[in-house]
Amino acid sequence: MRALLLLALFSQGPILPITPRDSAAAFKRAARRAETAYESLRQRLVPSSFGGGRGPCDEIVGRFCLTYDPPSVKERPLEPEDKRTIEARRLAIEASRRAFAALPADVTIVRPLVRFLVEDDRATEAVATARTFAWASRDSIWGPLLLGFSLHAAVQDSLAEIEFDRAARHLDAGETRRAVRLDRVISSSEQGVYKKLSDVDRNAYERWFWRVADALYSTSGNETRAEHMSRYVWATMFSEAALPTSMLVWGSDLDELTMRFGVPRSRYRESYGALGESRLIERYDPHEVSLMPYTLRTKGLLHTPQPGDSSELNDARARTGYAPGTVRRIVPIMHQVTRFPAGDSVLFRIDAELVMDSLARGADQLEASLFVADSVLPPQRIGTTLAHAEKDTARFTLFGSSTWSAALYSAEAIEMKTRLAGRARYATELATLPHKATTLSDILVAFPLHGE
Repeated sequence: MRALLLLALFSQGPILPITPRDSAAAFKRAARRAETAYESLRQRLVPSSFGGGRGPCDEIVGRFCLTYDPPSVKERPLEPEDKRTIEARRLAIEASRRAFAALPADVTIVRPLVRFLVEDDRATEAVATARTFAWASRDSIWGPLLLGFSLHAAVQDSLAEIEFDRAARHLDAGETRRAVRLDRVISSSEQGVYKKLSDVDRNAYERWFWRVADALYSTSGNETRAEHMSRYVWATMFSEAALPTSMLVWGSDLDELTMRFGVPRSRYRESYGALGESRLIERYDPHEVSLMPYTLRTKGLLHTPQPGDSSELNDARARTGYAPGTVRRIVPIMHQVTRFPAGDSVLFRIDAELVMDSLARGADQLEASLFVADSVLPPQRIGTTLAHAEKDTARFTLFGSSTWSAALYSAEAIEMKTRLAGRARYATELATLPHKATTLSDILVAFPLHGE
């Protein structure tokens, strides 16, 4: 089959003299055929399994039934990509490269090429390709969009944000709504409030939203915001891809799902029933966590959970989900926050525990930091420490002093070898403390003493 595909690309009829323009057009047609062959093969080679059918949908999104696995369900491994699909994608990359070399300013060639490179885990090559297109085309929208998309895939989020902001300034009103506005990632009640905001208030809301949504203040750039813009690029590229007729036409429902959860990580076809009915099931990254404050105006910032309560990061029914690329995964930090009023400032003490997963057990060292932020000032690191794990748990204490204006605190830790990250981000609740009055601090509960 590989030989037949190569013959189709390179040996179509007798060799005839062709002009440079004809050559470029031929390369472009070959790239389109290779793209279609890859899309078709990816669809046909979906693995199959037999199941009992699915229960009721947790949510209906257009034509699609969205379900959430409860915590009690054992995580099913993601289905590996078929080797023939990988090979077809690499053939499509080479065909697209030839077309791109002939027509480096053609956006219809570079978009699938950059996408295929990212899908093939070749983000560095995608960045180089996007830079070449931006230089050759001077395209004020797709030049920076593709470069930001590639930089985000290469985990260079500070640079990606710059490119996305540059592109956003040139989008028309309709595309701005798709790419920048938050309508699809916030709750329905929040949408009602959001849509009524003036332009000034909406801009302030969005700045605060993305500050709260940033996955980790310990890493450079706001990767959650960069991911949001990357999902817009994914959705646009998929909507214009050479999809075979057996696949569903792209619509607003797929647009919404992509903006909320990103690109599915695997898919399989489940057969069920006596008549052999089947359905295609796409699965998102099981390490996705809830990062976006989708009820920021209607419910405000989250308050520190009580002991034993589950973390909002693990909310399976969250409006959105994202697995940041800067770390292997993010897990909740169990902690106690104690606030000590001290005149015009507040001293924070965070006593924390981070439970290590199987890959991080026996870790040498963790870097832990404490940040505060508000709607005006960017996050400030007010405390840092190094911690070591004992068996499967790392315990550490963070101290830091802040002004009374701080609206949230964020305790973060990153295990340096396996890149396991922990996070606890909640409202400071400083408004509950009487300011400039004689007060008691919060109650501090110490760790149990050994031998007691």
